[in-house]
Amino acid sequence: KARWETLPVFFGIAIFVLESVPVLLAIEGSMENSNELETAFDVGQVGLTLLYIVVGVMGYWIYGTETQSVIALNVSGIPGAVVKLLQCFSMTVAYIGLFLPACHFPE
Repeated sequence: KARWETLPVFFGIAIFVLESVPVLLAIEGSMENSNELETAFDVGQVGLTLLYIVVGVMGYWIYGTETQSVIALNVSGIPGAVVKLLQCFSMTVAYIGLFLPACHFPE
């Protein structure tokens, strides 16, 4: 069920999912041998998937059955506020970075 409280989480997930699509074209254009893009992309995705698995397992190991869907919500107090601020900052920088490949097309 959609609620107003979950709207920021929705936008965070949507930006995260679409983040690599425009950047991929810029990476391909800057590669000396663009035939290696598929291999580099596959290695990056496998590494990223393994990192997510490790973070998920560690989060469940630390918080157990009380783990929330966003692990950062489990951290409380000052460290929790710092984690959430850093997460907001990283999403903002990533969102701005999405427009950089579009700036190179008119050139």
